Amino acid sequence: MIIQQHRGQVSGSRKNPFNQPKNPEYQKSRNAASNIDGTDFSGHSLDRLQDRGIPISVVKEAINHGVKSDLGNGISKYHDAKK
Repeated sequence: MIIQQHRGQVSGSRKNPFNQPKNPEYQKSRNAASNIDGTDFSGHSLDRLQDRGIPISVVKEAINHGVKSDLGNGISKYHDAKK
């Protein structure tokens, strides 16, 4: 799983981990931004996690134990190869 963190907010997807940092007008967020166990999640990232059936615990595992790569501009990518 690949997770990207952008200025403190987490987002993820399999093909493009940070492909849409803000929802377009026609795609309203179902979730409000939230802090869950000390990690800030955007409403968009929570929507995508729900859409893909990815639990928050998987995201936290990747952040806490995965390999971090800094991509610049405040963006970090986390990779945890465990399945």
